[in-house]
Amino acid sequence: MPSNETTPMQAEEINQALQIHEAEFSIFELQGFLAAIVCLPKFVEPNKWMSHLNLGQCKFNDKLEKQNLEKQIIAYQELLNIEISTNRYIPSFFLDEENADANIELTMFASDWAKGFLRGLEVEIDLVKRLFNPTLIPMIFPILMLYVDISDESLKALLPAEAKVDELQEMQLMSMMVLPKIVTKLHQQLHHHNGVTLSETIH
Repeated sequence: MPSNETTPMQAEEINQALQIHEAEFSIFELQGFLAAIVCLPKFVEPNKWMSHLNLGQCKFNDKLEKQNLEKQIIAYQELLNIEISTNRYIPSFFLDEENADANIELTMFASDWAKGFLRGLEVEIDLVKRLFNPTLIPMIFPILMLYVDISDESLKALLPAEAKVDELQEMQLMSMMVLPKIVTKLHQQLHHHNGVTLSETIH
């Protein structure tokens, strides 16, 4: 069984491919998207969720390049499936030693991840809405907190005068640190409520 020690290597290979082909999303957004696909309470065929990535907008020299990137992404999703299902998931930005102390940069990466996660839930949003219940709110809130751009001036205008940006940044950092556990719990809750077993989710 693969371990998450292989994840950074795969992520870096895909990241390079996304940059070369000028994808409209970052590797962190892709990771969030794929994590959401794993958490969805039903198995979704790769050809369905892959269409939501709009790889057709990338710049490929031929069909083979596009097919190779799709194969890389599918293999990566399968690895994340195992990691999340077995409580071993760690988003790759936690494993980047060069950025370990760069909190602001990390929250930017985490924001991309959150954007991708919410985008992934949209693949089966009607089913997610039907299964949504109060127990899931504490799990979704940290992801929404990461999604918010606290540097946005329009957001600052909506906040109370006593609200401090550094306090919001601290909340984002706290949300980021609980992210691995949140993803695992969200996966367990959604699959439990939909009657899906572990064996049904790993393909």
